[in-house]
Amino acid sequence: MLEEGFEGPEKRLEVEFELDSHRHHHHHTHHHHCTTDTSLTDIADASPAFLGMRTFSRDQWQSLLALTGCTILNVSRNDHWDAYLLSESSLFVAPTRVILKTCGRTLPLCGLDLLIDFAKEVGLHVRRLIYLRKNYTFPTAQKYPHRDFSEEASFLRERYPQGRSYEFGPQCTDHWLAFAAGTGPSAGGDQYLLLEIKMHELDNRVMRRFLHPEGATAVEATVCSGIQALLPDMRIDPYLFEPCGYSMNGLQDAAYSTIHITPEPHCSYVSYEALLVPQDTPPQFLAALIRSVLETFRPASFTCATVSSAELPLRSVIRAGLPFSFYENCEFERVYSCSSTLDCGLHMATEMVALLPCFPSESRLPAAVAQSTRRLRAVAQHSARAGIRTLPAGCTIVAPFSSLSLIMGTPEGAADYPPGMCLDRIHSSLVSGFVQGMPESDLVSVV
Repeated sequence: MLEEGFEGPEKRLEVEFELDSHRHHHHHTHHHHCTTDTSLTDIADASPAFLGMRTFSRDQWQSLLALTGCTILNVSRNDHWDAYLLSESSLFVAPTRVILKTCGRTLPLCGLDLLIDFAKEVGLHVRRLIYLRKNYTFPTAQKYPHRDFSEEASFLRERYPQGRSYEFGPQCTDHWLAFAAGTGPSAGGDQYLLLEIKMHELDNRVMRRFLHPEGATAVEATVCSGIQALLPDMRIDPYLFEPCGYSMNGLQDAAYSTIHITPEPHCSYVSYEALLVPQDTPPQFLAALIRSVLETFRPASFTCATVSSAELPLRSVIRAGLPFSFYENCEFERVYSCSSTLDCGLHMATEMVALLPCFPSESRLPAAVAQSTRRLRAVAQHSARAGIRTLPAGCTIVAPFSSLSLIMGTPEGAADYPPGMCLDRIHSSLVSGFVQGMPESDLVSVV
């Protein structure tokens, strides 16, 4: 059993709005700095000074965040975004887009109804909603409506009955969960690219910079850790927590990056997220960015996800960006990859990678790799207790079975998933099937 710790993996709620047709000519304006979001909704043609969701003050956003269990620490702005640094992660607000990303035991879905009320006040309605998260490290510590994904999906489906839930990756190891609702691409076409990298079991030599040694500042931690060099053109707003932990928001024109760090050795975790401008982000740039992030934080395992308006070759991007190893006698193994087109019109792809010993008999593992093995086995044990033994459709197992059994503790049914397995997309009707357990032959990706 894992020692209890802070829940680093975040819950991410993104809502994109568009202008109500009858309010098109009666919107708020501002004469200083605000421009439209790059989401290419109908609002983009309404006015270059449309304020939209940026109408609301810090105090108003704090009233919403109080429902989720978060507090605003600081805010930074540019022509495209208001970026709020929170006690638990981040809030990004553009005229027609709001992104709330929170960690720990926070309840971001509890702020959704008030968020929609805010939008109505400025003549907006929901065009597209995406809720996204990785599996929890400590799943039994969460509260309603976030105790498991079936509960989250039910909460969202009550409000958006046409929405669909998605699994990316086998539940017996690190995986992603998503709920998407809304329309497909707009007439003018979407321009959207989200990159998420969730890293576990980080190098202690990197993490100790965020354990807040006496006299250290957030700016010093940003520079000494390599984060400033990783994002040289971004205006960074950093925060160093007491007694440990770190968060930052970075803005550069229409793009942003955010990093959140849980440095304790028994539950070390780093998330890197970037919302990028697709036409400025060729695959070579994305591969170089992924490599730089991994070399900065040196994880023993990570999962990467992209959500994009155009299909992205994530497998080849990661292959090009993957460092060889951070430890002697260990190599990165790509465990699985999968992708699907969400019903809201965007494409999502994920891949999991773990550092594994070059020789299965290796008895002296680096501490981070040993901790990674313990955590991943705990994930497998939790899924086994829940009766989950299915592999989502469209998921390709790419690791050799010997590697799979090492990191998963040979979970029951794993032998049914040979290397190179790729399944057709199959639909199921109930989210509860994931929790109650499905027959091995019922391989589910979409519900």
